[in-house]
Amino acid sequence: MKHTEDFKREAVRIALSSGLSRTRIAADLGIGKSPLGKWIENYRPTGPTSGPQGDLARENERLRLENRILREEREILKKSYPVLREPEAMRFAFIHGHRHEWPIERLCRVLQVSARGYPAWTWRCGCMIRRPAAFSTLIVAASTAFMISRKSCWPMGCWLQCPERETVLTTLLSKQFSKV
Repeated sequence: MKHTEDFKREAVRIALSSGLSRTRIAADLGIGKSPLGKWIENYRPTGPTSGPQGDLARENERLRLENRILREEREILKKSYPVLREPEAMRFAFIHGHRHEWPIERLCRVLQVSARGYPAWTWRCGCMIRRPAAFSTLIVAASTAFMISRKSCWPMGCWLQCPERETVLTTLLSKQFSKV
């Protein structure tokens, strides 16, 4: 299919000014990525982009980037609304669950938590995800024994009174030695 010169120039203008990927633009226009790349090489405006035109282009690009960031932050706020008034741990859990959608730094800034606090949280609390299930069972059993004793015994004493102690230790040790 033969495209007109005006169509090619308009496609190049859109590709250079929209801020979208070339693949996306090519798909939207119904052309291949390769022809779009060739058109950009052939029809790219030549000459220095200085003066008012260049300043406007740079300002336009900066505003597009700022607009995209603000839209992402708005989406983060929409999704995180239930955890905004919760403790930091809940907000870190939200960040952990959405870290593949948005950059962690942006999530931390929007949720008003420390960007350095997130790695510390994953090491401290988030590592429960990586611990064996038997270890979680052990923590629950010791906590239950501690609460039943009306907080009258020390946690170590509760651990010694815990009826699941032997099975949990056996499970943990068997998993530990099976890795070696």
